[in-house]
Amino acid sequence: MVIRRLIQRRARALSFCVLAAAAGGVAACNDPIGLQAGIGTLTDTFTVFALSGTPASVPVALSTTDRIAVRMADNLAFDVAFDIDASGSIKAFPVRQVVPFRVIAGLLQPSHRVGLQKATTTFDNLTRAPSGGYNYDSVTVVRAGETLIVEVQAAQCSFSFSPNLYTKIAIDSVFAASRSIRIRTVHDPNCGFRSFKPGIPKD
Repeated sequence: MVIRRLIQRRARALSFCVLAAAAGGVAACNDPIGLQAGIGTLTDTFTVFALSGTPASVPVALSTTDRIAVRMADNLAFDVAFDIDASGSIKAFPVRQVVPFRVIAGLLQPSHRVGLQKATTTFDNLTRAPSGGYNYDSVTVVRAGETLIVEVQAAQCSFSFSPNLYTKIAIDSVFAASRSIRIRTVHDPNCGFRSFKPGIPKD
């Protein structure tokens, strides 16, 4: 009965969003189709460590949607994990490359989809995430000074017109001795919106 009521509530919420969009749009559902974003872009800095050659006590992955660095030992949801190869390049692993399945509500389910691509411009000049060109659930290699763009199929956007959230990650520094990486991020928390400009996205 609890599950049935939850499904019914979510169905009503989805119906409301659809009707709101058809009626001209309100800012309630954070969808880009006739609606407005409600939250400004968010900027953070993190230090993450390599998956290999580091203790379990350090964070090796990033949840872009929750804006936290994650230790593998915590068994928390994440979007992308990092490693450093012999040449000093960084290997970015989408979650399915590291944890293909997770136990969700007592059921074994595939981890969420994550797309990665390397930016063709600088971090500061990248003001909007591309709409395509992502490599889904495959490793992407980047180096210090380059920028990684992340597209995440987010649970909180399940009933949105677009299920994706977008983040750009600047690889600022790589420290070989500690096998750590200093990164900066800008995250758009509005479902389907792809802006990395400061403030609330306009489109």
